[in-house]
Amino acid sequence: MSLLKNNPALKNFLDSAADSLLRLAVRIFSRFEIKTISKLKFIGALFYYLLPIRKKTLVENIQKAGICKDNREIELLVKNIYIAQVLNFFEFLWMGNLQKTAPVHENFRFHGLENLRNGIAGREGGVIISSHMGNWEMLAVICGKLGLDFSILIVERDIKIHRTINEFRSVTSNKPIDRNHAALKCMRLIKNKKFAGIVSDQHTDNAGVKNIFFGLECMSTSLPAALSIKTGAPIYGVFMIRSADGYTHDVYIEPPLYAKDFAENGDRDSAIVKCTQAVTDMIEKYVRMAPEQWFWFHKRWRIENSDSSPAAAADGDL
Repeated sequence: MSLLKNNPALKNFLDSAADSLLRLAVRIFSRFEIKTISKLKFIGALFYYLLPIRKKTLVENIQKAGICKDNREIELLVKNIYIAQVLNFFEFLWMGNLQKTAPVHENFRFHGLENLRNGIAGREGGVIISSHMGNWEMLAVICGKLGLDFSILIVERDIKIHRTINEFRSVTSNKPIDRNHAALKCMRLIKNKKFAGIVSDQHTDNAGVKNIFFGLECMSTSLPAALSIKTGAPIYGVFMIRSADGYTHDVYIEPPLYAKDFAENGDRDSAIVKCTQAVTDMIEKYVRMAPEQWFWFHKRWRIENSDSSPAAAADGDL
């Protein structure tokens, strides 16, 4: 790391080389059918046996969640998690094909699409929350293909390969935006009848509140709830799960949540906390449906030094 930091020329060379390899891989995989990509799941099994990156974290998180009966079930789940993430990567290389309509109709089934009819028609803006569930990168592209004027919050990095990744993320009408000053940016989107996409399943130190996930305390971003209570906008949960065949996907669109509906006696802070818990409950529901497809690699439960003030979380830069 220090070698790259002190050698900009080497850093730029490696960045350009990685960018070129990524573009080459995209050109190759764009020629495949998604059904063909599903046959590469054996590479995920190789990672499990030969290069089990962050396996210890995976096992610890699964044990905390209490979703497996014994160590044998845990090992099987861990193996399937590696397989799912490898398929995610290869599908990312393929997803430029979603600019066309036929691959969408052939490989994706939609449940609850009527819930988004006002957003698709441009009559309302709001917040779309999701999680690192299924292929979340491809889900964002699908939302753009549906006709939503949609921007996803990301961590922007000023390197060539990251700019290329954002280019691939934008093959339909979705647009990545840097999450710095996210609240103000999202407010503008909602005011203009557009949607902000927020992945809401990671630990958050700032702009977070305590809630319960798989029966354990954690910190979750309160931004969706804060935006909803400030603007009156709906929050839609949108999730995608890969089917057992390995290449078709189900997209689930939940009915809207409104943070104001959680308020008691005008208590804004309480409404934000309760609405954030409802969002977390929604995420847990889908993780339980297909636990092997959630990104168990990050440390979700770590709240020792976190600031859980709803007021600070809600006001921030709103």
